[in-house]
Amino acid sequence: MLFTNPRGSSGYGHAFTFATRGRWGMEDYRDLMQAVDVVIARGEVDTTKLAVLGGSYGGFMTNWIVGHTTRFAVAETDRSIFNWYSWYGSSDAQGLTDYEFFGEPWRSDSLYRALSPMTYAKAMRTPMLIVHSEDDRRTPITDAEQLFVLLRQRGVPAEFVRYPRSFHGLSRTGPPWLLVDRLERIRTWFAHWLGTGETPSAAGALH
Repeated sequence: MLFTNPRGSSGYGHAFTFATRGRWGMEDYRDLMQAVDVVIARGEVDTTKLAVLGGSYGGFMTNWIVGHTTRFAVAETDRSIFNWYSWYGSSDAQGLTDYEFFGEPWRSDSLYRALSPMTYAKAMRTPMLIVHSEDDRRTPITDAEQLFVLLRQRGVPAEFVRYPRSFHGLSRTGPPWLLVDRLERIRTWFAHWLGTGETPSAAGALH
């Protein structure tokens, strides 16, 4: 398990935190991939069984990663962002991109397009588990629906799990039975695609 602190996060001052303003998926992506390279260089990792997962910003980054590299054998994206245009029209946090992307979509059209994982969907090949809460207002489920449909249309293995009566913080503050269900689905999805022979937990999922 590898946790990182890429540019755009906190802990190293103002310049570090705002290094990704208008550049989501640029410096932060390079930092993440360099961290993976460091671990691989130690010789303790099977490079054919790398997995990536993330939620919220981490979900955005997971979507971005699989559109820019095929080094990961499997992925899980949680409460993610796939299309900044649809996110802007449905999220309760438009102020984020008003600042980060220097304005609304109609003012920064090229930036919203360039920084949307959807723009790079034709390069996506990684089997993807998509998890989302139906009542998420921060990163609404429409982006997960778009991602799922696109992957399936392109023949990329994908499973879409949507949880009713749950919100953006499901993975931390959701009902215990949903927390357990989510973790089990992630575990079996990874186990299946990493070669242990398990079948993903599909009950209640969309196919």
